[in-house]
Amino acid sequence: MEQQAREAHVRSIIEAVRWTEFPDALGTRVDLTEPLVRITLDRRLPNEERYYCSGAMYNHICCQGSMGEVTLPVTRVVHRLLEADLAVKPDLLYELLEVHRTSWTELPMTDPDTGEQVVMWEATFRELYRHKDLYLRDLDRLQPSECPALLDLLWLLSPKYPEIIDHAVQRSAQLEGDERAVIEAKIEQMRAALEDDKADHDHRLDIEP
Repeated sequence: MEQQAREAHVRSIIEAVRWTEFPDALGTRVDLTEPLVRITLDRRLPNEERYYCSGAMYNHICCQGSMGEVTLPVTRVVHRLLEADLAVKPDLLYELLEVHRTSWTELPMTDPDTGEQVVMWEATFRELYRHKDLYLRDLDRLQPSECPALLDLLWLLSPKYPEIIDHAVQRSAQLEGDERAVIEAKIEQMRAALEDDKADHDHRLDIEP
């Protein structure tokens, strides 16, 4: 996609959200338009150039496991950007989803898309679960070394969807050398997560999309 057209499309998705209407986990209301544009187009500032996104973005989305009303809009926008294949480096967006590994906030909120009352963590995890096939699409087209956050997100979901492990095994058969080693290591972690969940079940996995 031509650069100018890509940026216009990215902005149209991100700017559709009135970001300052939604407090984050710390109660702050911040316009996240430019940070999300930078991450999507890989124009990050120096303090944003580390694995699992910038500290500021992490705090807005999931601060020490706590979620805010902005968490759900961010999650939905990130999925829209990924579905439209707009990210220069898709794993930078997956970093914004993988941080939910610690998310658990039971406060109610009004879903901005439906107007219904929902529980923060339930609504967010439903978004993750209903996009499983999107994640598998990207697993098939990205090199494992290019998508550590995606692999970690799939690890998070693998106890709920063991077919993720089967899909990863099929993907590993298409690879060689270091790339195959990366995904095989993650497959072993997925299998361990499945066994661990049998012993100590994560009830977030009981939510259906």
